[in-house]
Amino acid sequence: MQVISDQSKREIVRRLWKQGKDQEHIARRTRLRQDTVAHMIAGFKANKTIRRKKRKRSRAAFEAHDTRRKIWRRMKRSLLILDCTLLTKEGKSEGALLNELIDILNQKSHGPYVHKESRVACDRTSFIEALEDSEQGVIHVSAHGGYTKNKGPFISLPSGAEIKITELESLWRDDLRSRLVFLSACEAGQEELAKAFSGIGCRYFIAPKDPVLWYDAATFLTLFYRLLLVEKNKSPWVAFRTTNRIVKSTFPTFSGSWRYFEDGVEFTDR
Repeated sequence: MQVISDQSKREIVRRLWKQGKDQEHIARRTRLRQDTVAHMIAGFKANKTIRRKKRKRSRAAFEAHDTRRKIWRRMKRSLLILDCTLLTKEGKSEGALLNELIDILNQKSHGPYVHKESRVACDRTSFIEALEDSEQGVIHVSAHGGYTKNKGPFISLPSGAEIKITELESLWRDDLRSRLVFLSACEAGQEELAKAFSGIGCRYFIAPKDPVLWYDAATFLTLFYRLLLVEKNKSPWVAFRTTNRIVKSTFPTFSGSWRYFEDGVEFTDR
């Protein structure tokens, strides 16, 4: 097969092909063999198909992102910090850390201003009541948790009580409309728990799939909420994806394997 290195002839072939000329006509005009012309045209068609598919994927991705962003921008910049850890025992609380962080971020003169409420939940009653009474767009649950094959994922409270998936629908009112739940409990990032939260009105759910160290959770939430609540036009997915990329590239041994769910379906960072 003849190898064409003359770019001008290639452009002539492309132009004549777009004009609808047949291969024999193009071969005569360019003085190339017909099989060479056929090979070049096949390449043009393949590239055209690839470009069309890329444009279609890009358009679909943009429309999906734009829809998520519009939904999020309509939501309140309000935050409920639900602290379910025992401060006197552990000597630290990420809920308290987040509370201070929001105070610092709210000092920015160009906003947006974040309206927050902090509550402590040590037992089942206070935990459920706090969630049922909440009207905030974002709920941050600082708690311990775990996962077993028999129990599935669960949230541990200082009183010793455990909140399981089977209890969510029976304990929580159907009118709960919190849009995003960030749960920092170890091994809480399971599909079963994400679907359970979605079933009671939570559109977004973020949690670590594996055990997570306290300071890693604190680092993750600091970056995430900075992007989510202060930076403009950052949807929950964009804030999560950016945070996840930062911690993965900066801290190779970062714990947690954080996961993001939307309407009970996991989104992955690819």
